[in-house]
Amino acid sequence: MPSPSRPKPNTSAKGAPSSSPALMAASSVGPSHWPVMTAVPPERHHSPRYHEPLLLHPQSHRERKAAGASLDPSDLLGQDLLLWYANVADTRGMPWRQKWVSPNEEQYVATTAGRANLRELLERRAYEVWISEIMLQQTRVATVISYWQSWTSRWPTIQALAAASPDDVLSAWKGLGYYSRATRIHQAAQAIVADPELKGLLPATAQDLEKKVAGVGRYTAGAISSIVFGRAEAILDGNVSRVLSRQLALYANPKSKMTTDLLWDAAQKLVEGVAGFSKSDDERAVSEVPGLWNQALMELGSTVCTPIPNCGGCPIRSTCRAYAEGEQVAVDRGLLSTADVVNSLLAARPDERHTEDLEDLCQLCEPFSAYAGQEEQDVVKVQDTKEGPKTAANGKRKKDTAGVGTSAKKARAQQSSLLVHFKKRSHDTTQDDAVRPEKDTHKIEPRLAGSATALTPRAPSREALEVIQTHVKRFPFKVRKAQVREEKCIVCIIETRSSAKASRYLLEQRPDKGLLASLWEFPTLTLSLPDSHHDDDDENHLSTARDPPASHTTQATKFVQRLLKLPQAGRAEHSGPLGTLTHVFSHMKLEMNVHHFSVSGDEDEGRIEAALVSKAKRKWCTAEEVEAASIGTGMKRCWELLSTRDTSAVRGKSGPQVKDRKMKRK
Repeated sequence: MPSPSRPKPNTSAKGAPSSSPALMAASSVGPSHWPVMTAVPPERHHSPRYHEPLLLHPQSHRERKAAGASLDPSDLLGQDLLLWYANVADTRGMPWRQKWVSPNEEQYVATTAGRANLRELLERRAYEVWISEIMLQQTRVATVISYWQSWTSRWPTIQALAAASPDDVLSAWKGLGYYSRATRIHQAAQAIVADPELKGLLPATAQDLEKKVAGVGRYTAGAISSIVFGRAEAILDGNVSRVLSRQLALYANPKSKMTTDLLWDAAQKLVEGVAGFSKSDDERAVSEVPGLWNQALMELGSTVCTPIPNCGGCPIRSTCRAYAEGEQVAVDRGLLSTADVVNSLLAARPDERHTEDLEDLCQLCEPFSAYAGQEEQDVVKVQDTKEGPKTAANGKRKKDTAGVGTSAKKARAQQSSLLVHFKKRSHDTTQDDAVRPEKDTHKIEPRLAGSATALTPRAPSREALEVIQTHVKRFPFKVRKAQVREEKCIVCIIETRSSAKASRYLLEQRPDKGLLASLWEFPTLTLSLPDSHHDDDDENHLSTARDPPASHTTQATKFVQRLLKLPQAGRAEHSGPLGTLTHVFSHMKLEMNVHHFSVSGDEDEGRIEAALVSKAKRKWCTAEEVEAASIGTGMKRCWELLSTRDTSAVRGKSGPQVKDRKMKRK
């Protein structure tokens, strides 16, 4: 791996990123000043400067550096996390994680052919990372891998995707949920290929990505810009937000704009600090480091700093404010010595604890209400294994993916490659080196007396680690989830039978926006709640406020007759209810009452075809075409009910016993 370029950071006022008020107060103190001491739970009295990332302070890296040494922050920031990531990057087998392609490599920029090759490589990499990031939204990595591989095999380039049909794109997305993502990807690919400036190459800056690529928000733009183009752009998804909330000990409402602004500002300062340059620097100021750093944060939040944390396996716990607070709790309970806290230079001794002035207190963090009582109910247990301690909730074992499956030889090679970026300095220390505090840090001198050589603390006991992790688990602040609304609908599988043709089934396409956008489904009647509002002419809604309650069979029959414009009752034969299914979306619980109707195609061919020209886009499909159509998971389950019933009828068995299954669709 070539040594990444590290231009000097842009320190001008023009190049400085905007900051939230809290982080501006925090960053007013440079790395040469000592960070704020650890706040002690449950009161946690602290000022806004408490939320400055300790990763920006060389003094906080106690396990590797002597506090009084003359340090270059760029040699320290992020090293622990990046070396950890080098060991685990390939553990989960994500095919979109590939070697960075530097746009400044001489082999590319020296010749016309090289520049053309570079553009092709960047075009392919940007496309692959873009697809992976969109697929990973609300979907597990293990699920996405096979979808991504199938997608990129079918459409290996953005040009190939742009030329695909909408139905093919939706079909390939089937099972991932949030189908509007697939539609936006397809439309964006067509726009990028047709753009006379882009010509198939995604923009390099996060700002341009958000502006010119439909469906790309701030997080996805930062991921593409940093991972592919080497720009110092921050990212902030759920995993990174959890990591930073714990690093900053930020116990604030995550839905608040002030909270998200502070986290974004912290993420931006960190990626620029690690990279050694600003996102506003010259376009040649690029390296692999921003992308590696952002992926490392995501990986840490996915595998170690999870909702139930594994603090013992965290490479940056020495800079974690939440972990330090947990240590204080363990110290107060007599489970941990003050000499054995990870970052004793920041620990507050009982005689040094104080209360901030009221006007100086942080206004973002929520109070720790009923701290002691709730803590005992939700202890994060630690289990001993051959590989080391694992964390689990309520004693259940939790898999630790850090370092699994990576050979020692490969890990050493990756570490050596990264160390090209982080130069070894003559003042690097070992655990036997003395701590030499700066002259203006007299407050910490009493704490160092008698323990100057103890740079590497002993590991906490099982009981102490449980207390620490239980405290860390409190972060970020949990907002009470809104109650999932419930809806009911009637799904009508309408079959036309003809002596001259195979049976066909009516499908209709959903709108191109909203839930399950552009997917095909069986005609569906929504049984709206009294306070719901729909167009009175909407043929697919029936309000229980306007019509008295009736049996689902009666409602379904009227709906089908009106849909197919059949003049007489009885022309659409109700074959019976197939069953009731419950399908759970992330925001809604839908009860689906499934009914089957058959219509004689010989007698009513003209009337049936008239359904094709009404409001919704509809089509008649054979059973094979239904199987191949882009239908959602819920509709597929409805189709399986009919298939199961028909199979049972052929075998002379009774209809299936339908259980109320729930399926989480994100």
